[in-house]
Amino acid sequence: MIRYIVPFAVALFGVTVSNAQTTILEKAIKQINQYQTVSYKQAIVSVGPFDANETKLSIMSDVKQITPGGARLFRMADARGYTNIGNGSTRIDLDLNENTYRVSDKALDEPEGSPYYWAKFMQDKLASAPTKIKQLADTLINASPAYHIQIKLKDTVNARICYDLCLDKKTLLPVYTKQYLHGQFGKGDINSTLLATMATENRYTNYRINAKNFPNLAEYKIPVNFRPEKKVDLLTAGTKLPDWSLQDLEGKTYSEASSKGKVILVDLFFVNCGACALSQPVLAKLHEKYKGSDVEIFSINTSDTKDAVQKYIAKNNIKYPILMKGAGIAKKFQVSAYPTFFVVDKQGKIASVIEGYSDDFEKTVTSQIDRELGR
Repeated sequence: MIRYIVPFAVALFGVTVSNAQTTILEKAIKQINQYQTVSYKQAIVSVGPFDANETKLSIMSDVKQITPGGARLFRMADARGYTNIGNGSTRIDLDLNENTYRVSDKALDEPEGSPYYWAKFMQDKLASAPTKIKQLADTLINASPAYHIQIKLKDTVNARICYDLCLDKKTLLPVYTKQYLHGQFGKGDINSTLLATMATENRYTNYRINAKNFPNLAEYKIPVNFRPEKKVDLLTAGTKLPDWSLQDLEGKTYSEASSKGKVILVDLFFVNCGACALSQPVLAKLHEKYKGSDVEIFSINTSDTKDAVQKYIAKNNIKYPILMKGAGIAKKFQVSAYPTFFVVDKQGKIASVIEGYSDDFEKTVTSQIDRELGR
């Protein structure tokens, strides 16, 4: 794993200095919200919650306030070839790789991690958790002096929620932030014994404040050579499952032909999908329940490396087949959300489709499989 080192000039420890940290945050909130426009480069390094692998992303953003501390216009352009624009009435998502666009009503869904986002975050924590805020020793970021504020919301053996914010001493803009979350994973009312660790670092450079040549986002027009993104509808019950063929990690081939005459439960997932992780124990239980019958259960991984999937299998003691290189199959099956499950009858037709994971998943799928088995 590549280690990403942030050049803090001092170790990350310190003591509370009276209420200085409160004063710094109050000044930062006020000053950031006085900036009418801010443009910046954001370098993001994140660690996946279950595989500990790092992903990196670079984004150039322009954000303009409509009202101080309120609604904003924005443009985000990331290095993968995607641009998102909020022009005050609609949100426009551009795919520069495919020359396509999508329009939605999320016009004011500003970039997470913008300076205004952090100003709101600091304001919320000053109101809800002032005793959790600590000023650590000043540091140097990008060769400039910066305040270092730490907000530690939880700190136990099995649960830690901690934010580090480094604010430039002159502009009070964030130049480095780190979010660290560790604890028992769950979704809504569904709890799991699975522990997840997430860490996200943001480094901010190339700031331009109240630039005279700031783009006119309110009048942004979709490029003439772009076409609407084609809407993909998930396959529905009664449809024949498209032909498919994939191999597991040992090179064994599974296909539409090899599963003919059997009821199959197929799951499409990726390693760092939280809902996918919640469903895994149920899939293992169903695999044991139907072992030796006319039922096949397997998962199709859509995006991860062989090494990541091998670690995932070992960590979760998975016995049912995991099939690899399933991105093309996911497109063929018209999947857009994860996890997605298909119950397929003995004639190869889709009996039912389930998007996402809920606490009644096991009961629902068992009922559908048993119905196809004539039980």
